[in-house]
Amino acid sequence: DFTYPPLLIWNFFMRVGFFFIVTLLIVEIKRLLSHEQHLARTDFLTGALNRLAFYDQATVEIERSARFDHGLSLVYIDVDDFKLINDKYGHDAGDLLLKEVASTIAANIRGIDTMARLGGDEFVVLLPQTDESSANIMVVRLQQALLANMATKAWPATFSIGVVTSPLAPYSVDELIKIADGLMYRAKNNGKNTIVQEVSGITA
Repeated sequence: DFTYPPLLIWNFFMRVGFFFIVTLLIVEIKRLLSHEQHLARTDFLTGALNRLAFYDQATVEIERSARFDHGLSLVYIDVDDFKLINDKYGHDAGDLLLKEVASTIAANIRGIDTMARLGGDEFVVLLPQTDESSANIMVVRLQQALLANMATKAWPATFSIGVVTSPLAPYSVDELIKIADGLMYRAKNNGKNTIVQEVSGITA
């Protein structure tokens, strides 16, 4: 028991101050943890999802696709001759180009779609509940937007794109990416700056 009033008041404010400081520390720790988790799932250059985060998101979407019996499409985008552009204009320009590609893709996809940079100059977009026709419309529009953006910067960049549509839930993210990647290379072999699309029967 405190019989001296000033001591009672001092004790009260000390307790309040202690809990206030602890609360601030907890809030800051949570903020820092959230920031670290975000960095661990984000491409440091473009702000897009990285490979790890994309695999997580795509796995969830494949499971949802299987549960509700609907298909999906995957778009694989590669910047043609990026190394030559990098060498000619410098790495800073190359980095800026990749940022522009990421922002253009993000601005031309739906909220339910998932975009990521897998590494280098390669990007992927997962399109849930999207059949071959819808995927084609979206990808043609996206390629046009990308080319228009490059033209405004006077960058001689074009894009080879592979698109795979799986009417049923695919077996795995790896299998889906492998097929889309192969289609992208077919686009490059066909003269670059083109789209190669295929409907696949890969299912579990």
